[in-house]
Amino acid sequence: MKKTFFFLVVFGLVLSVDAAQKVRLSLSETIKQAISNNSELKMKDQDIAFSEGRLKEVRSYMFPSASNLTTLAPINRELGDALNTTGDYDKWGPWVKSTTTIIQPLYAYGKIKFYTTAANGGIEAEKEQKNMKKAEVIFDVKQYYYSAQAADGVLDNINESEKKLKDVIKRVDDLLKAESGEVRKQDAYKLKAVLQELKQKKEFVVKGQKLARSALAFKAGYESLDTEFDIKDAELKKEPFKLESLEHYQKLALEYRPEFKALEAGITARQALVDGEKTNLLPVFFLGALIDVADTPNDVRTRQGSSYAYDPYNGFTAGIGLGAKWNLDIWKVKAKVSTLKAEYFKLVHQKELAHQGIPLEVKKAYLEYQEALNNIGHATEELDHSKKWFLQSVMAWGFGVGDSREVLESVIFKGLADKAYTESLLNHNIAIASLSRTTGTELLSTLHY
Repeated sequence: MKKTFFFLVVFGLVLSVDAAQKVRLSLSETIKQAISNNSELKMKDQDIAFSEGRLKEVRSYMFPSASNLTTLAPINRELGDALNTTGDYDKWGPWVKSTTTIIQPLYAYGKIKFYTTAANGGIEAEKEQKNMKKAEVIFDVKQYYYSAQAADGVLDNINESEKKLKDVIKRVDDLLKAESGEVRKQDAYKLKAVLQELKQKKEFVVKGQKLARSALAFKAGYESLDTEFDIKDAELKKEPFKLESLEHYQKLALEYRPEFKALEAGITARQALVDGEKTNLLPVFFLGALIDVADTPNDVRTRQGSSYAYDPYNGFTAGIGLGAKWNLDIWKVKAKVSTLKAEYFKLVHQKELAHQGIPLEVKKAYLEYQEALNNIGHATEELDHSKKWFLQSVMAWGFGVGDSREVLESVIFKGLADKAYTESLLNHNIAIASLSRTTGTELLSTLHY
């Protein structure tokens, strides 16, 4: 029975593994998925929806507002008129009171217009803030994707070096056993120490390989346990890119960066709020209607026949007319205006700071790309020389004319050269991604999302 249960459990696990969805995406596809599924961007959509709701709320002030208050209460019998009444608490009846007011704003010195402008500015600001978050997500995806490719490349290089180093160590051990005198025990110790160091680096790279893929799966919305995510393009290549002038990219940033558009929309909104609050110092003219109904049975409260007699228990009143509502708390209004002006000028100064800071940010990304591009050339030449040195030393050792210390040094230097070359490619591609982000424009024509 226990064996049967164990078999079923194992069989179920195998089926669940086989049933796991396998997803392999290119960089463009991963970015597209991230834009579609990222929770942070979905949260920004709700911020936009909230601002759109505020706009609808502002527009609703242009329509009539109505309110009704209806009361149903017990009341004792009280018969008579304004001069003579007779009360009786042994008999009770219902009293119904209903008052309805309808107000249609007519003129408010542009209040609705100002607040509508402010609400529209808020919507635009939220949309540009979403674009800012979108740019962050795209940059993160590029960074993780290139890092995953780099980890794959480093792992291949480590495996290659490990294999050749093991061959050298085997030959050293054989020579030591044969007591040929060609090698020393110290040489074997050094080579084996380097091999263990190489294995430690391999473990580090494997961890980075898995983390980069997990980060990509998270960004793309594939973090569930039933989905196995992997990258489609495992090889890290130099992205094709032609560098333009610094002034060109700085001009792009001033035109397309969502930060500028968000600040401009925010400034427009704050100015409209200031103008709208100022109108609270002036009256709002409206057309109003009133319907007032009161009813109590005649045998509970006597209906008064004269229209000049006050009868809150029975009657019907309706009317329509013009009115004005004026807020006389001018000190509170002026204080609110001062607060809104401070917020307005804060955004103005932020925009001035952005005009100074963003071109500098673009320049930094521009120089980092130039550095990364130049380093590819240096790293390529370094890698070429290190490979030749490594191969020659290993071949010489294999023919019995080489020095184990030479092999040791070439292995170490080749590992450094492999790392430097991969890092130069990684930094080159990330530098393009950074330049794209700082300019607010996708600069790689090969990416489509």
